[in-house]
Amino acid sequence: MDELLALGLLLLLAKLAEEAFERAKLVRFLGPVVVGIALGPGALGLVQVGPVVGFVSELGIVFLLFLAGAEELESGASVSPKLIASTALGLAIPLAAVSPLLFAVGQFNLLIVIPLAMTSVGPMVRLLSDLGLTGTKEGITAFSLGLINETAAIVAFSALLNFRPIFIALIAVLLTAVVLGGKAFASLLKRSEMVIGAREAETAFIISLILILGYFTSLLNFNLAITAFFLGAVLRDYLSQRPQTASRLRAITYGFFEPVFFASIGLYFVKISQDLFLLSLALALVILVSKVLSGYLEGLMLKTSPRTIALGASTKGGVDISLLITALGATVISGAQYTVSTIAITVSALVVPLAFRAVHKNEVKPQIRVRSVKDVAIDLKVSADQTVREAVDLVEKNGIRALVVVDEGSRPIGIITVTTMIETPVELYNVLKVTEVQLEDVVVINEKASLSEALNLFALTGTAVIAVVDDRGRFSGALYERRMLEALLRS
Repeated sequence: MDELLALGLLLLLAKLAEEAFERAKLVRFLGPVVVGIALGPGALGLVQVGPVVGFVSELGIVFLLFLAGAEELESGASVSPKLIASTALGLAIPLAAVSPLLFAVGQFNLLIVIPLAMTSVGPMVRLLSDLGLTGTKEGITAFSLGLINETAAIVAFSALLNFRPIFIALIAVLLTAVVLGGKAFASLLKRSEMVIGAREAETAFIISLILILGYFTSLLNFNLAITAFFLGAVLRDYLSQRPQTASRLRAITYGFFEPVFFASIGLYFVKISQDLFLLSLALALVILVSKVLSGYLEGLMLKTSPRTIALGASTKGGVDISLLITALGATVISGAQYTVSTIAITVSALVVPLAFRAVHKNEVKPQIRVRSVKDVAIDLKVSADQTVREAVDLVEKNGIRALVVVDEGSRPIGIITVTTMIETPVELYNVLKVTEVQLEDVVVINEKASLSEALNLFALTGTAVIAVVDDRGRFSGALYERRMLEALLRS
């Protein structure tokens, strides 16, 4: 099959499968994986991995791990010696359980065992959110344990994959940058924005940084995807203050790279024999039992809902599979090892959400649905006769990047941005009205519009704020992407 046709077919079927699994309340990545298995050499053999599909798949894992570093390493997660000790137990039990089985069948490799034993934070976050547990003590504890577990597994995997003194030193440098360099790097990038005003410069700069840094670390034979993960962690502060840039990176990653990458997972399978499939099921059973046991013990140690912690610790299907395909690409595991391990993780990823929801089926909290943009808009604006100083004070107080300017009839006439404020001499702040400095065009949306329409406007225009207006064009609120997300998470 022609590669462009194969790529288009994979993307289309993968997104449809994602939607189907999403509606079934399953881990959505499993849909594309099933598509890849069905079309690939492991089943029908209709699609092969060629240069185009392989290249897009490689970029997919790079961008997925970059966003994992930027979004899953939440600074709000709690870390304590007791949590770290509990996490060590949470990793040790699955490692000890999985290893003998793989030894017995001659397939033992630590680069397989680590992804099989680790917890995946991404699917866990979705489950906690669906069940209304995100802000609870048990939810926060499960997330913190999962985060430490996932990070420790990635660091251990990186060290084993690149086990030479120079690589260990490089990992140490990357970890130091994550811990100490995030805010400094964010400040440096902010200054560069004042110099480079080209459209979408922020997004282009970050993508360039991922690829260029990846190139230089690859000269040392260090894995590009692992580098991207650490880079994402370094840039998490910067991206948290740039929701538009983060949104664009998510759009290209989750809209294109992610479905193709997860579909390509199945394309790397070897022919699935009965023995191989039975081994995968046995491995999945060992993983589930050992993860539930270790999580239950973690919950007892921390005196926090052992059954919730047990199921949270068992979530699979995210970074773990990304690590497996990284190991396969580095030719340090075989196709058979990769196939067995990936099927085992896929089975686990199917079972755990169902068990999680069964256990908490009577505990799901009723949710208040956000129906339109009016529900999340905030009454924040500046009038045409107000000074730049008043606008600056509002921006500083609310932690935003722009304000809607309205006329005497309360109709939006433009927006004043932080960039304009910076370019205006400070001594003129109390003298100039906001209409006497350069205003940017205002993007408006009717208050009855849906949130999806607002999200599309943010993506298309790149604006920092959208003015919400009534049927007569009068201002009824300001819409900020980050505030909109916070409202959705609370709903």
